[in-house]
Amino acid sequence: MLKNYFKIAFRNIFRNKLSSFINIFGLSLGMTISLLLLLWVQDELQYDRFHKNIKNIYQISMVDAKSSTSSGGRTIPYKLIPVTREKYSEVKNATRIRNGSNIVLKAENKTFEENNYIFAEPNLFEMFSFSFIEGDPVTALAEPYSIVLSESNARKFFGDEPALGKTILANNQISLNVTGIVENCPENSTITYDYILPFSILGERIDTWSWECSGFIELYDNVSEKEFFEKYKTALVDNSPRDVDRDMIYLQPFSRVHLFTPTDKASGMMLVYLFSIIGVIILIIACINFINLTTARSVKRGREVGVRKVVGAQRKQLIMQFLSESLIMSFIAMVISFVLLEILLPEFNQLTGKSIQPSFNNTLLVLGFPLILIFTGILSGIYPALFLSSYNPTTIFRLRFSSKRMKNFRRILVVFQFAISISLIILTFVIVRQLHYIHNKDLGLKKDSIVYMTFHKEYREKFPLIKEELLKNPSILNISAANTNPASVGNINPVTWEGKQDDDRYLFMCLYVDKEYLNIFEIPFVEGGNFQLDSAEESNIEYIVNEAAVKTMGISDPIGKEFSMFGHDGYIVGVVKDFHNKPLNQEIEPQLITQLDWFRGTLFIKLDPKNIPNSLKYIEKTLDNIVPGYPFQFTFVDAKIESMYQSTVRSRTIMTYFAILAVFISILGLFGLSSFIAEQRSKEVSIRKVFGSSAHEVILLLTGKFLRWVALATVVSLPVAWYFSHEFLKKFAYHINLGIIDFAFPILAQFVLAIIVVSYNTFKAANSNPIECLKYE
Repeated sequence: MLKNYFKIAFRNIFRNKLSSFINIFGLSLGMTISLLLLLWVQDELQYDRFHKNIKNIYQISMVDAKSSTSSGGRTIPYKLIPVTREKYSEVKNATRIRNGSNIVLKAENKTFEENNYIFAEPNLFEMFSFSFIEGDPVTALAEPYSIVLSESNARKFFGDEPALGKTILANNQISLNVTGIVENCPENSTITYDYILPFSILGERIDTWSWECSGFIELYDNVSEKEFFEKYKTALVDNSPRDVDRDMIYLQPFSRVHLFTPTDKASGMMLVYLFSIIGVIILIIACINFINLTTARSVKRGREVGVRKVVGAQRKQLIMQFLSESLIMSFIAMVISFVLLEILLPEFNQLTGKSIQPSFNNTLLVLGFPLILIFTGILSGIYPALFLSSYNPTTIFRLRFSSKRMKNFRRILVVFQFAISISLIILTFVIVRQLHYIHNKDLGLKKDSIVYMTFHKEYREKFPLIKEELLKNPSILNISAANTNPASVGNINPVTWEGKQDDDRYLFMCLYVDKEYLNIFEIPFVEGGNFQLDSAEESNIEYIVNEAAVKTMGISDPIGKEFSMFGHDGYIVGVVKDFHNKPLNQEIEPQLITQLDWFRGTLFIKLDPKNIPNSLKYIEKTLDNIVPGYPFQFTFVDAKIESMYQSTVRSRTIMTYFAILAVFISILGLFGLSSFIAEQRSKEVSIRKVFGSSAHEVILLLTGKFLRWVALATVVSLPVAWYFSHEFLKKFAYHINLGIIDFAFPILAQFVLAIIVVSYNTFKAANSNPIECLKYE
């Protein structure tokens, strides 16, 4: 019997080559897309899961609920972790990490400026599962002048020679002994490193309450997270010398850090949900194609079913026959899908910035393929199997075999399919428009032709000479230094001002700059002007604030008003127009700008856009002459600002590709269905032509039905598309307004495609020779 099922299945595949090709290819494409998206989702959900103690590890976050800003992050005071270890018996382990940036490392006549390194305590390797290749994880970070290298960076410096025990010179000053080699940091790790330096190298500052590190705690197995959290909330109030709130501390399970904000809002989960839904939807669209074409073709097999019943076939045997045929086609599609997955995965990795590799150890692949095979096979075969097997042979042979129910079912599926694809196209169009808006919105500052680089200590010591020499080149227009680039938030500090009425604490974002910073970025003033003094004097500090800060302070005439930041008293000399230094999904927050010489680690140089290559060569030569030994590495400010939206751009690209593929699969199904219906109605068309109908009238007759389906799908899709588009735009504090164009253009494009596809088959039917079709009647 099973052999017979296979024989009949392959006979039908080869007898109906076009519909079989559309069925199998569409299904395999749907499977491939779904698996690609589900692999991406799996990778996101597996972040940090390689740590053995992940279920007991928490990251400490600090969020000031009473601040005027929404800023809050994962930076905590240095002293909090030692206090936690000493005073809370529920804590099994606790450690500190501080991210580093811009360090120059030299060894074996090789010099590199590195950005991805961390300072860590020795117990880092007790809490987290970073595997050692060489060295002792217990003692590797015990000495202050040691360094642990990742495997790839050990090779970068020392090739195939043993790196353990070698010396690396940091910033031309500090000799570091290589005490360990660890495996390269997993790509799905929140904590990333190329190098690990001991925390003790930071000196006495690690025993202060300065907020400059990240903190992690590991609880014992029997500790109640909720009870400990309530107890731990007062840790800052009980121990910190600063004025802080009781509810500033948040404990977040480390497994949630990648996809959730410090206050545990599901910021990153939106894409996970979205791509999961798209993957399932595309598979359903492919299954709908399969069902439609299978049910359409199965009507022609009514007499076969009648004969089988007459000779004794039971209904369950007929159901098994149709399901087995469907499963065979699904299996063929799955094999093709696996080949497509191997071909497309490298491109998909490049598109998403991941390194996903298919493996038989991957649970999603091992279970995913068989489950998808069974799901699609049964879903697409069950309805025609139940439908055809339910008819009485007498009804079939008396030519009373009716497919009205099946026709209605197909119409519902086509409408549902096109409603989904139209919704996806509209949502993609909205995302593209929003990204275009972001890239072209006036940020309130000029970012073109400005490069920035690390402002090393030696650069700072010789800054007047560097500035003088660089400005001798007429293509170098201006130079400045600051604590951060405009694409970063910078520091956040408590402030007070003259006339402040309440006792609430207010935190403003802080920029520590020199006098030329505002000139380089051409940030316009609303009131007052630039700094008058050449530097900040402790007894007479000049402050510049933005419009958002003035609004928060609630003062109408801010110029000359007394202002204090973190106990440093001064007065306001200017108010600048609000400018964006954060992604546009976040509102502009109160900001102060001061010449206090703190953390100025970034050098900015504005260039003449007509002569950038020669200017860069001149800068490199000049810096090497004044402060030799530092590699010349720079970044354009506009490129850095663009990088803030890298994940959004990637999401847009993925959405665009897969929305187009969803439409393609829908159109492919419509092509197959219209081809079958045109074939089925060929005699009707021929008779109409014999009685005088023109080809134009026949085309309108056959095309109108499909266009009505698409029109109905459009009506169904509009509220769905509007809802999801609105929800997407709500994620941005600054966004486009939904308009008619966001719906009209995608709908029109879908209609045009449907007309082209359907018209191709109806045109052939309308222009066929009636004699060829009717000669057997």
